[in-house]
Amino acid sequence: MSLHIHDNCLPLEYAMLLKKDLNIPAAITIFEQQTTNLKTKDMDIRRTLTALALLLPLSAMAVPTDDDRTGTMTNEPSKDVTTVSFTIDTSVLARIFMDPPKEARPQVWWHWMDGNVSKEGIRKDIEWMKRSGIGGFHQFDAGGINMPRAAKVKLPYLSDGWKEAFRFALHMADSLDMDVTIASAPGWSSTGGKWVKPEDAIKKLEWRHVDVRGGKVSTKLPDLYNVVGPYQDYHVGNDRIEVKPYGKDLYVIAVRLPASDKAMRALTERVEESDSCITVEFRQPQTIKALTLQSMAMGARPKIGDPAPGSVLESSDDGRQWRKVCDIEPSVLPYLTKNIPQTCARFFRVTGRQLVSLDLFTVSKINHSQEVGGFGIVHDFWKYGTAYSSDAIRTSDVVNLTGKMTPDGRLECTLPAGRWRIYRFGWSITGKINHPASPEATGLEVDKLDPDAWMRYFHTYVDLYKNAADGMLGKKGIRYLLVDSYEAGSFTWTPRLAEEFKKRRGYNLVPWLPVLTGEIIGSSQMSERFLWDWRKTLGELFCENYDRINDIVKEYELDGRYTETHEGSRAYTGDGMDPKIKATIPMAAFWMENTPNGSAAPAAVCDIRESASVSHIYGQPIVAAESFSVDGDHGRAYTYCPENMKYIADVGLSAGVNRFVVHESASQPNDKYLPGMQLFRYGQWLHRNETWGEYAWTLTNYLARSSAMLQQGHSVADILLYYGEDINVTAIYGGDTFSTLPDVPDGFNYDFANPTVIKSGVHAKDGRLVAPSGASYKVLWIGRDQDFMSLEILKRIKAFADAGVIICGKEPKRCAGMKADDRSFASLVDNVWHSRRKNVFTCSLEECLSRSGMRPDFIATATTAQKSLPQIVPAAFEQVEAPANAKDSYGDFKYVHRNLPGNTQVYWVRNFSGEDKDVDLSFKDGGRYAALLNPENGEVADIPVTQKDGRFIVSTPMLSTDARFIVFTDTPMVSVREIIIKTQSSAFNLADTIRIDCLPFAKTAVQKSSEQQLSVLQTVGSSWNVHFEQKNGGTADKVFGELRSWTEEDNPVVKYFSGTAVYSTTLELDSKALAGDGKIFMDLGTVKNIAEVTVNGSEAGVLWKAPFRTGDIRHLLKEGENHLEIKVTNLWRNRMIGDVQSDETHPVTAIRRFYKAGDKLLPSGLLGPVVIVEED
Repeated sequence: MSLHIHDNCLPLEYAMLLKKDLNIPAAITIFEQQTTNLKTKDMDIRRTLTALALLLPLSAMAVPTDDDRTGTMTNEPSKDVTTVSFTIDTSVLARIFMDPPKEARPQVWWHWMDGNVSKEGIRKDIEWMKRSGIGGFHQFDAGGINMPRAAKVKLPYLSDGWKEAFRFALHMADSLDMDVTIASAPGWSSTGGKWVKPEDAIKKLEWRHVDVRGGKVSTKLPDLYNVVGPYQDYHVGNDRIEVKPYGKDLYVIAVRLPASDKAMRALTERVEESDSCITVEFRQPQTIKALTLQSMAMGARPKIGDPAPGSVLESSDDGRQWRKVCDIEPSVLPYLTKNIPQTCARFFRVTGRQLVSLDLFTVSKINHSQEVGGFGIVHDFWKYGTAYSSDAIRTSDVVNLTGKMTPDGRLECTLPAGRWRIYRFGWSITGKINHPASPEATGLEVDKLDPDAWMRYFHTYVDLYKNAADGMLGKKGIRYLLVDSYEAGSFTWTPRLAEEFKKRRGYNLVPWLPVLTGEIIGSSQMSERFLWDWRKTLGELFCENYDRINDIVKEYELDGRYTETHEGSRAYTGDGMDPKIKATIPMAAFWMENTPNGSAAPAAVCDIRESASVSHIYGQPIVAAESFSVDGDHGRAYTYCPENMKYIADVGLSAGVNRFVVHESASQPNDKYLPGMQLFRYGQWLHRNETWGEYAWTLTNYLARSSAMLQQGHSVADILLYYGEDINVTAIYGGDTFSTLPDVPDGFNYDFANPTVIKSGVHAKDGRLVAPSGASYKVLWIGRDQDFMSLEILKRIKAFADAGVIICGKEPKRCAGMKADDRSFASLVDNVWHSRRKNVFTCSLEECLSRSGMRPDFIATATTAQKSLPQIVPAAFEQVEAPANAKDSYGDFKYVHRNLPGNTQVYWVRNFSGEDKDVDLSFKDGGRYAALLNPENGEVADIPVTQKDGRFIVSTPMLSTDARFIVFTDTPMVSVREIIIKTQSSAFNLADTIRIDCLPFAKTAVQKSSEQQLSVLQTVGSSWNVHFEQKNGGTADKVFGELRSWTEEDNPVVKYFSGTAVYSTTLELDSKALAGDGKIFMDLGTVKNIAEVTVNGSEAGVLWKAPFRTGDIRHLLKEGENHLEIKVTNLWRNRMIGDVQSDETHPVTAIRRFYKAGDKLLPSGLLGPVVIVEED
């Protein structure tokens, strides 16, 4: 007898079993041990390996070479064996794909909720993570007010019991080789705690003023507000702890007002105020140029289009006939200063909601001063510039009187003639706290700009965890620090700010402080240049403190830090890439695409690309993302499963994610409280009590295989998009629609670049921009809204243009910063844009690429609509992907390209068109051989590659949910050329030669769907016996004569069932049905939501997405009666709805249920039709 395996691939770990010194009993034992760990997800592999084990001879076999790529085995003849030989060529890349390393495995955010933890729960949590294919966890301690008690004994944060539990978790993780990361504070944001003193807390600049006449001045200056909040007297409290006001005086600055700045109180006849209308009547008509409105009806402005007006300003000559002056846009603060069309009238009024006060000015002010000064953080502050004004205060009319104020606030001085406004400046704390943490873990957020306070915070914090961990920091304990997305609000002061400003910007900050109040000093242009410098300084100080976390990492011998920044829009004054550049793992975030209140998918793409760009440029191998977040209060709680999570996962992959960190997986202290502890209303509730928790490996394996491939080599992109200074990526390109993203032509990829990248991150070589990672770019694309540019950046762009780099974009208009050199700026602009350079373009990027002769890296061409099984079973392909919460499409096909040593090219391609298609995929780079890798199941298949016009083309069907890897190599990626076992044994009643030519992990790819015609062999039309056993609830048995949703049943156990029900039936097959030799599949039609299939007691796979079709089951079927068993798992939502019904007396769920009795139930169960199909 001889066994031949030709033209197939065998993973190294399996192949190496053939190289051990085995006898048959040992061989069978090892194969059973090895394959049991593969679980049902690789059932075909297990069966194949078992067959190979049984076919091995009974006598001992010699040990071959230890070379892990090729081997040859020969034996001396024995009683039963004449020869055993094989040749294996297994690439490292194939092994990584089929068995992803820990680094590629998803991790989870593991929240300990308000002390609801137990050792037993910790053990079960971590063991579940390990068997579910999770590579590590990020431990958070979170909590709040009135949290439920789910543990027998609550363990308060950092109590002795909490520390003991934490050490237990560390030891378990270490024993299972799992990574441990801790958050940078209790709660999720950001860096704060009980130990932060008021003097170390986040600070804001504040002021009061009084107007006086020149001459001898003796007056009591108004006391500072000293209010806990982000701006002036706007108070913002919290529901956790009491925060007392704390602040100090800084400076006293006087400005002489221009004659046009009239004292409004003397001119006003009457003011009428109400919640919806404020009317000002002057004695005589007045010309008004600006206003400051205080309204508590605050709001964000949209990314696209004009904002809906928050209020409206009108004027009148008689108080009866009103004419509109302008809309007043909403803002994130209750104050907004706005320049208006110059208007002369006697009456003015503002109508709106929750109005508090209105100030009108006869001079222009700094437009949107609250936002451009960094007090109110908005994405579009740069749109609201201050136009030329003839009312500017001369710089010589600014006087520092700080030394003239007595300790009790009295000012004694002499001023020149004129009207003067005297500002008393000070600082006070914003009162922002770390959140959401339990009261014992809650304190003030530390000053983000003060290096001393920052380092005191981190030393204290990490020391607390070092003590709790009993010194387990580093490889065998806490490995990483995580700084989550920034949510600590604005910062506008720190003790050494004036000193740092002078050092960095080269001039004195203090005389310019009145600009932050809205005064125009010098000129509108000078004031705006100061504001540029002000914001730049704040951003630099912020980033430098983030970089100091690296010192903490080094001091405590940790492996590194994860760093998120702005996430969906703009969260602070400063760039988003800079704090990630020196991070070990740059990190982003994405929410489920159909959840309200989360960052929209387009904004998430920007955030991810920001982190991915850092990785691609600076060489960090991992790009992490806080993944699958969801707000459960809007009908979304516990409605997700691997199938409907795949879409947004693929969006993340397309943007550059290669490590998923699932948000979230709360610790479950016991099994009684179902569906389980949770992070308030936020999910993704991926924990061991999730209905599909034991099938979580279907999702984690998909993510791990995809991530493993995308962690290899370096990124390939042609375009480097410079998005500008004084702005961040997600503010300018993130939004609610995909049209806000950069308009990059199909087939090209790009990375973002910030000023740091332009100044020091890339250099020009051979007409390309080369990054430290080795990545290079042909085109520098200057993005939208680049009116302002610093001289330093402009000089670098000129140097790139001189070196032959293609520059695409419009010229900047104005030089940024107070030290601007307008003459040099104009000269450089002329040199780059007006000297007829052939490599500088001002047209669209698409035209630029075309005129430069650049070819797309990737082209997808649909050849036919993919029509095989859908013609037979229409219901099998029900559309399951929820549309993105964007109002437009993400596109048809997206790709990622990675270049590996040895001229190996890895392309990831995803069909986002919403249609099943046969496609020709054309690539700029390729190789002699091509392989098609399916991350859904680990298949590796040879695929024919053709070359045409210098491009590499493969053809394949792609369903509307498919993502595939195409790998080009100069040698076969994986191939088992031959395995031959020859034996004289009569121990097996087998044919003399057996061919195995369809291993699930290695086969020849089908080129066209038309070549894979499927026909219905038989419909499974018999009745199904279904057993329901509700966890912590009742049981029921039901016979379904026809498949339908459980929700259509009257029995409440079935109707509201959430969990896994077991279907069983029999299928009669005659010899004619099994007469052929083609592959036979079982197609389940529609499944809600996961199905595990068993045929005659043998596992046929777990199906988690459409099409719900098994692999080849011909070898499992037999003539006559076949027993089918299908375990179907649905979601928790239905049981939650059932538990709030008026007649429910024994609810299953015990913690927040999210739903009302009348909410819609989700279709659940095996909906079919179930058919047996055969490949023609």
